[in-house]
Amino acid sequence: MAVLEGGVILFFVLKGFMKFRIVHVIMLHFW
Repeated sequence: MAVLEGGVILFFVLKGFMKFRIVHVIMLHFW
């Protein structure tokens, strides 16, 4: 159960990081 929760947290962190990276690339592209 704890491992599953850890996986879910890691998934959301990675998802948020990917979104942040995409936004960063878009900002760099438009600047």
